[in-house]
Amino acid sequence: MASSRIKAVGDAVVNYEMSRLYMQRVRYDFLIADSFATQAEAHLAAGDLDAAKIGLKRAEGGYATIRRFYPKLENADQRNEIEARLNQFRARLDALDRKLHSTAQP
Repeated sequence: MASSRIKAVGDAVVNYEMSRLYMQRVRYDFLIADSFATQAEAHLAAGDLDAAKIGLKRAEGGYATIRRFYPKLENADQRNEIEARLNQFRARLDALDRKLHSTAQP
């Protein structure tokens, strides 16, 4: 009986640690993706379309990585927080993509 309680507590600790690590990973990926998007916006403002496209592509890659990892979060509040931020980030990336394509056309 005691060993089953110890195992349950051990499993809970492992689950907590995995959730914490996933959240750290998602936050890190957000920082990286956000910095790529910021760079792309700066390059676009400077008229460097090729560099802006590269930055957008990298930001899109970060977005995809976050989309892959955030469902693994067990905490619903954390998932909801990430989902809201992802939706905002998606809108930012879409707006940047539209600006890039409208600028690139004659």
